[in-house]
Amino acid sequence: MNKFNAPNKFFAAVLMMLTFGLSTFSANASLMLSFDLDNNDLAQGDAFSVELLASTDTDISSEVISAWGLDLNFDSNILSLDSLLVGPAFMPVNNDGDGLGGLVPFGQDALSGANILLATLNFTAIGSGTTDLFTSSTFGDFNEGFYNSFFQPVGYSDATTSITVSGGSEVPEPGALLLMLLATAALVTFRKKA
Repeated sequence: MNKFNAPNKFFAAVLMMLTFGLSTFSANASLMLSFDLDNNDLAQGDAFSVELLASTDTDISSEVISAWGLDLNFDSNILSLDSLLVGPAFMPVNNDGDGLGGLVPFGQDALSGANILLATLNFTAIGSGTTDLFTSSTFGDFNEGFYNSFFQPVGYSDATTSITVSGGSEVPEPGALLLMLLATAALVTFRKKA
């Protein structure tokens, strides 16, 4: 007589899935994202590049990044994103419209290690002020985040930096210049009469 009936099979299957899930969850590496740029203090009109990098927090030999996607956030009144180039180890993917994502080509190993180039972002400073530049992902959007070779999520910390753009050189407006010239001419005229 078989004492392993249907309810017991169900609980055994749930227990196996939980055990497998917890073991793979604890084996996942955590990634740290960062921005690399030469100067955080810019002048209006400056064009500059920012590299988006990922590094594992431990020296592991297992595969970590097979696919990734992120949102990029900044004040569009201060910075203009001119172009982005996904790192050479990835094929660009644009599943959610922003174009910031990559996929390891089929047949190649997933990546792990330090300073993995995810993307190069090219900006122009168009307004003055300070803006935070940071990555994020939308909860529930499976096109965003990091995934390993088995398409399991990999934990990560977002990149963030602050960029300050100072205003351009002060150029007087033509109306103000005309007013100064008229005032100078009036002073010269009154000076000659006196």
